[in-house]
Amino acid sequence: MLKFFKKMLFRNDYASEAAQSVEITATKIPPIVLPVQDEFLSPTLLNQFKQFEVVTLKKGTILYHGSREKSIFTEFNVNSRSLNGSRKWTTEDKIYAINYAFCDRHTNLGKPLLWKLKLTEDIKCLHGSQFKLIPFSPWSEDAFPSKLPDNYSKYAEELLGEQKSQILLDHFEENMYTEILIANHTNVIEIIDVFELPDNKDKAINFAKNMKKNS
Repeated sequence: MLKFFKKMLFRNDYASEAAQSVEITATKIPPIVLPVQDEFLSPTLLNQFKQFEVVTLKKGTILYHGSREKSIFTEFNVNSRSLNGSRKWTTEDKIYAINYAFCDRHTNLGKPLLWKLKLTEDIKCLHGSQFKLIPFSPWSEDAFPSKLPDNYSKYAEELLGEQKSQILLDHFEENMYTEILIANHTNVIEIIDVFELPDNKDKAINFAKNMKKNS
């Protein structure tokens, strides 16, 4: 069930980004994009977030993001390399990010990409299971994978106070977080490099395995 939920998160993250009615122009400066958020916080969902652990993700943490070169809110061309929108799913696991890059079957979106990112300052985060929030959320199970990331920043600010970004950590495995939601990511993320991946997923994963640690 959890693996299915992860796939649903992947699918709906693309869909929810596409649903944001913002025209992206060719620019080196990512435009500010505000998500469509609920007017009020859900008391039951907020109470569940209070059970989450508070963790500080340190400045300099290396993160990865997978996309395709023509994905919504991705700019990848000779003039600009930027990740736009209001939030991004990232990970400390390169292979997990590559799986994300290949989850969209629309190959007309161009080559799969692996983005290497760096956190530019310490950020207090909430760490817990998204899956366990579903029964307490004000949204349907189908809507949850897009509604949670769109609204997360409001709940995090209520509990942690105002920060440049609001981060949700999930699935801590092998001493790293495999799912990291970063709201207002352009405030705290520096793009270190972008790797064009082979069109074959197995070859792309082998490429990641052969990369040096934190490279």
